[in-house]
Amino acid sequence: MRMVTHADAIGCYRENNSLSSLLGVIAMAGYYKHSGKFAPQGPILGLLGGIVFSVPTAILYDFALFTVTEMKLRIVCTLVFGLLLGAVCGAMMCLGKVRSNLLAGIVGFAVSFTGLYVSWTAWLAGILHALYPSYRIPGVLQPIQVWKAVLAVNPHGTWSSGGGAATHGVTLWFVWAAEALVILGFGVLLAVGFVRRRPFCERCEQWCKRECKLYFAPSLSPNDLKTQLESGDIRKLEKLAPGNKKQPHYRIHLNSCGVCHQLNTLTLEQIFPRNYRTLINKLLLTGEQASVLRNIEMNQRAAAGANAVPASAK
Repeated sequence: MRMVTHADAIGCYRENNSLSSLLGVIAMAGYYKHSGKFAPQGPILGLLGGIVFSVPTAILYDFALFTVTEMKLRIVCTLVFGLLLGAVCGAMMCLGKVRSNLLAGIVGFAVSFTGLYVSWTAWLAGILHALYPSYRIPGVLQPIQVWKAVLAVNPHGTWSSGGGAATHGVTLWFVWAAEALVILGFGVLLAVGFVRRRPFCERCEQWCKRECKLYFAPSLSPNDLKTQLESGDIRKLEKLAPGNKKQPHYRIHLNSCGVCHQLNTLTLEQIFPRNYRTLINKLLLTGEQASVLRNIEMNQRAAAGANAVPASAK
């Protein structure tokens, strides 16, 4: 099933000037895909917002590394640092209406690298001041001097994981490389993930909102349910039993444009014990198909309310 952007569908609509043509294209389009467009303020907001946030966060990260002695907690700190950088960068790009996954990844990498560099500079300043008070500490705007300081520190090391000799040399290079990969990798993943998580209506120039969330019991196999939804037979969901969030279930999200209501996407998630995965990601729906999901949600809420025990009966 080919990937077609919402912009392609809108182009067909404008060319034929017919709402039925638009609905027909959406029905045949398959899955939503970002158009790749962005306004100039999008990457600028991502860069500036992410970099401004990265400076104090990098200092806090260094403080955590200096005070936390447990290796597992240090790894958690590194992971959280990378996730925070990517999340803030991605959120700012969403604010700037970036619809390009590639651009989101590039900006996410730039912000994560900046945060990593600032943390290294601040960490070196603390280490060198403690071990060599007379050593001239390099500044953030002196990358060559920072690199020379790293080369000077590596043969000696500054910390030990088991109370023995300080980790140094090749082993320390490996630890530093792993730290950089975690921060850069998760920073990029979160930045791209924030930009990808919702469809964008090119016609109304706004992000779609999540309109409803449905839960279904696993009475069908994942492949059967996926095939059924991809074929456009949404009404068969009305025959499925509602699911329980505390038990194995399928979860369906409906995202729709709050202005024109012409862009609607369905996401299907399988939530089984030790087996969580996304089966369908942003399947394009017609307005009629989206209405079926809204009606199912209303019926599920009504049934849940009818089954609830009245307070007076307790």
